[in-house]
Amino acid sequence: KYFVCQVPAVRVSIVLGVLLFIGALVVYKLPRLAWIQDRLSRYSLGLILLFATLMFISTAMYSAFQYQRFVPLYDSAEFAQALWLVLEGTGLRHIFGDPFPNVFHVTPTLLLMLPFYYLFPSVLSLLVIRSALLAAAAILLYLVARMYLTKDMALFIAIAYLLNFTIVYQMTSEFHVMQLFPFLFFLACLYFERRNYVGWI
Repeated sequence: KYFVCQVPAVRVSIVLGVLLFIGALVVYKLPRLAWIQDRLSRYSLGLILLFATLMFISTAMYSAFQYQRFVPLYDSAEFAQALWLVLEGTGLRHIFGDPFPNVFHVTPTLLLMLPFYYLFPSVLSLLVIRSALLAAAAILLYLVARMYLTKDMALFIAIAYLLNFTIVYQMTSEFHVMQLFPFLFFLACLYFERRNYVGWI
């Protein structure tokens, strides 16, 4: 076992997070830098789209690199085989043959991945989709935060989410169904705040 902070990508995210915090303090405490705050507000949506895209591309490439190096992906392979067995018509089952929901994980949400896995039946598909949804969750968080905060503050919050070492670790580790939670949670929050209760349900 090793500490999460020993993962290189996580250490980079911690450094970037500290720099983001210091940069935010500097921008908001020095009046002469007010023009930066204005630019951040004006281009906040574009900036979070750009940042989320860069995070997705970098973590997806890292996952592909790990996959090509044959780094053990035990849980990822387990979930991939569960989807493969569904496509084969045997139902959502476990690698050992027991019904999958009754053993290690309760995973009906895994079926949402089935269309993508059908097109690209590979463990790498799950890793790439995981990175995409975790990155897209930052955009949803920005949209929710913008309802209550200024655009620049919403931008800082969304970037802080992407640089959180837990999120970075999840974007570069094995696939787990719980990694879909931030995207689904922020999507539900956005529907709820917009009074779209059908979408929220």
